[in-house]
Amino acid sequence: MMADLEIKMLPVNEETLAIYCRVPAWFEVRSKLEVEVLSDGLGGMAFKEKKVARPYTKYYGETEEPLKWLKDFDTRNWVIFFVQEGETHVGGLTVAVKTPELRILGGRSDLACVWDIRLHPEYRHHGIGSRLFNRAVE
Repeated sequence: MMADLEIKMLPVNEETLAIYCRVPAWFEVRSKLEVEVLSDGLGGMAFKEKKVARPYTKYYGETEEPLKWLKDFDTRNWVIFFVQEGETHVGGLTVAVKTPELRILGGRSDLACVWDIRLHPEYRHHGIGSRLFNRAVE
């Protein structure tokens, strides 16, 4: 069932963002990454996953937050990768690219960043987020 879910690439606009807003933007935190500096920084860094003492829920913004992107950024070059089961949108990943006002892109047009990713809770832990990310990389 999960492997057959269709992934569509769509432009970021008012219609697609209205659909995107319906997918919950929260997740349960069960672990965190800790940074370990190697050889006083000369050996780089390593990330180690550590379980949190008590899992908690992390919320990212208001339900309608993605609609604000249209006012705050030039989203003409952004795309949303939607995952659907039938007519139901169960997840999505937004990629920002060619957006000079985003400092994270350093003013470069050859970089992109994952701006947002979300999955409906019933569809989590089935590899769908990885599939979305891999599709975005392609």
